[in-house]
Amino acid sequence: MSSALAAAEEPALPEISVVGGQNGELSAPATERPRSEETVTAEGIRIYSGPAQTNAYRALSGLPSVMFEAADPYGLSSSQSIRSRGRPNSSQAPGQTYEGMPIGNLGGFTGIQMFDLENVGAIDFYRGAVPIDKGVGFVNASGSVDMHFLRPADVFGGQVKASFGSFGFQRLFARVDSGKLATGTQLFVSASRTEADKWRGAGQSPEGREGIQFGLVQPLGGGVRLELFGLQNDQDQHNYRPLTYAQATDLSTYRDFDYNRTLTGNAAQDVAYYGFNRQSVKNQALFGTLRFGGPTSTGFLKAYYLKIDGHTWNGSSNALGAPGVVRWDFESEVYGLLAQAERQLYRDEGHEIRGIAGYWFHVQEPPGPPLHQRAYRIAADGSLSFAGWTTLSKMTNHLYSSPYAGLQGKSGAWSWEGGARYLHYRTPSITYYNGAGLADSSYEDAFKQNPATSPDREASSRRLTNWLPNAGVAYAFSPRAKAYVNYGRNYGVPAFGIATTYNAARAQFVAAGTTLQDLWNQADQELSDNLDIGLHLAGDDWYLSPVLYDARYRNRSVQLFDPLLGVSYAQNAGKAHAYGGEIEGGWSPMQGLTLFGGLSLSRFEMSQDIEAASGVVLATAGKQVADAPRFMAKLGASYRQGGWTLTPTARYIGARYGDALNTQKLPGYVVVDLDIRYALPRFAGLKRTTAALTVMNLFDRRYIGIISSNDVDPRGTATFYPGAPRAVAATLAAEF
Repeated sequence: MSSALAAAEEPALPEISVVGGQNGELSAPATERPRSEETVTAEGIRIYSGPAQTNAYRALSGLPSVMFEAADPYGLSSSQSIRSRGRPNSSQAPGQTYEGMPIGNLGGFTGIQMFDLENVGAIDFYRGAVPIDKGVGFVNASGSVDMHFLRPADVFGGQVKASFGSFGFQRLFARVDSGKLATGTQLFVSASRTEADKWRGAGQSPEGREGIQFGLVQPLGGGVRLELFGLQNDQDQHNYRPLTYAQATDLSTYRDFDYNRTLTGNAAQDVAYYGFNRQSVKNQALFGTLRFGGPTSTGFLKAYYLKIDGHTWNGSSNALGAPGVVRWDFESEVYGLLAQAERQLYRDEGHEIRGIAGYWFHVQEPPGPPLHQRAYRIAADGSLSFAGWTTLSKMTNHLYSSPYAGLQGKSGAWSWEGGARYLHYRTPSITYYNGAGLADSSYEDAFKQNPATSPDREASSRRLTNWLPNAGVAYAFSPRAKAYVNYGRNYGVPAFGIATTYNAARAQFVAAGTTLQDLWNQADQELSDNLDIGLHLAGDDWYLSPVLYDARYRNRSVQLFDPLLGVSYAQNAGKAHAYGGEIEGGWSPMQGLTLFGGLSLSRFEMSQDIEAASGVVLATAGKQVADAPRFMAKLGASYRQGGWTLTPTARYIGARYGDALNTQKLPGYVVVDLDIRYALPRFAGLKRTTAALTVMNLFDRRYIGIISSNDVDPRGTATFYPGAPRAVAATLAAEF
C-alpha cells in the first residue's frame, strides 16, 4: 500500500508531487529497475511502525501482500509473524540486511528490532526475486528487507521524543548530530528506553528495552569515504501465552487468557507461571562501509560484526519426563565481508551498459539448532532445582561464500538487467552428548565432566551449492506507462530442526535404525523460482501498479508426523506453488487529500501429497498452507489542513487455516488504525515541534492475529495469539 503517488526514479516516468504524509509519501514501488521492489519512506515508517518505532517488519504492514501480526499492540514482543505473498514466517521470514549487511537474524532470535527506526530513513523490500547484489544472508526465500540509515546531519542539531500510551507504554528517544566538523567528520549518537506492560496476563513486554546507537561519516580523500555504525541493544520481556484452536474459536472466553499470575505449589500448573516464561537478549553490532569511485566506476567494501548474548526460560509439561522449566543460554557471533565494484562499460546517447561484480563471505556461530539447554524442577515454594541437561552438543560454524556478477543496461525505451550468484554453504558439523548425571554448570564446564557420546549422535558438515540466476527487462510504452518482467531464484535455510528432534526422540530413531547423520543428510536449502510481470502507470494526480506473480518451491521444509515412530520432524522434502496478483495505487482528488490502497489475491499450496517414512500419505496437494490468507485489502487516506495531518488506515485479512489439511478455519477480520498529527508553531528556537495521537485497533476488533504453525502437520498442532485490543498512545517530538 502506498499513501503517496509514486515518485519516478527514471526519466521515462514523470515525477508526481502529491504525497500522502506531511513529510512525504509513505511507500511507493521503485520504477528504476525491472523488479518488484518497494520503498517505505521515513513517513511510512513513522505511521506503520507506530509509536514504538522499533519493528521494521511492522513498517511493511501497509504493503499489499504483506501480513504482519504481533502479540502486543506496539510490535515490541518477540511473538510476531510476517508473511509476504503467503510465504511463511519464523525461520523463513524475509531476510534482513542493514545497509546491505546481514546482521539481522541469529539462531531464531530476530534482530529486526535492534535499531531505533528514528535513525532509519527508508526501508527497501524486494517482494519477488531478490537481485543478485541484494539480500545476502541466511535466507531470502520470502524476499528481503534492507534498512537505510539516516546519515549524520551537515549542521549541529538533534531530536528529543517522548511517547506514553495504553498498557504502561513508555518510550524516550534522543539523538544529537555533531554537524560537519573541520575535519569533515560527521557524527550522531542516539539513545532510547522503551517499556510496556502486557495487555493480558502479568509481566512486561518489554520489561525494558534500552538502546544506544551511533553513526560516523568521514571523507578520507581521493573519492574514498568511511561510514561506520554501531549499537548496543538490551531487551528483557515476559512471553505471551498462545492459545489452542478450541480456545482461539472462543475469544469471548479466552481473549485475556495468559500465563498464571501466581504460583500454586503444583508443578504441573506452575509450568504456566508467567515468571517461568520469559527471555533476555543483548545485541552488540559494529558495521561499516568504505566507498570509493570516480566518473565511471564505483565500489565498496563492507565489514560487519554482531554478537548476541541471552537466555530464555520456558515452562514445559515434559522436561526430562516431568513438569519443569527449561533454560536455554545462547551466546554467538556473526561476522563477514561484502565487496562490490560497478563500472560503466559503454555509453552513448540513449544507450548504456554497466557491469557489476561482488563477493560475500559470512561466518555464523550456532545456535541454530540450540547448543545446550537445562531442565529445572519446580518446588512447592516456587524455587527451582537442577534436573539435568536436556541438550548438550558441540557444533562448528555456518560458513557462506558467494561471488556474483551481472550486467545492467538501457537502450531507448528498454531497460534490462541480468546476472547470477553462486552460493556455497558449509553446514555445521554436530555432536550430541549424554547429559545424564552431569552437574549444573556452565556450558564450558559441562565438558570437563567427560560426557559420553556415540556414533549415532554425530553428523559431519555438508557442502551445499546452488546457482541463483536473475534477469529482468522493462519497456516504457510512454512517459506514463512502463511494463516489466523479472525472474530470479531465492533460497531458504535447511531444516535444522531435524537435529533437535533427533536428540529429543533418539530412542525411537535408534529403534528404527536411523542415525543423526541420516537425518542431517536430508537437510537441504529450499529454492524458489520467482516470476513477476508488472506495470507502473501514472497520471498527474494518480498512480497504479499491478503485478502478477508465480513462484515454484522445491526442497521446502515440511513437518512430517510418522505414526509408527510417534515423532514429528521437519524435512526438506516438499514442493509448493505460489501464484496470485497484487495491485496498489494512490489518488489525490483535491489539494491536501491523498487516498491510497492495495489489494492482493494469493494462492500458496503444496504441489503434492506428502508421504512420511512409514508410508502414511498426507493429503496436502492443492490445499492452502496454514496462516496464509487468500485475500487482503489495505485502504487509507491522508488529509492535511494547516498544521494538522489526519491518517486513518484499515487492513482486511481474509480467512486462514491453522493446519495443513484446511480443517481449522479462522475468520477474516478488519482492523482500523488512526494517526493524528499536529505541527506546533515554532518557539524557543526549535526547528520543529510535533504532537501525535495514535489509536491502534480503533474499534477494538476481536480476532486471531498470529497463527504459529508448520505448513504441513496433520495433527493440528498450531498455536494462536489473539490480536491486541484498542491501544492509544501520545507522542511529543522536538527537533533543534
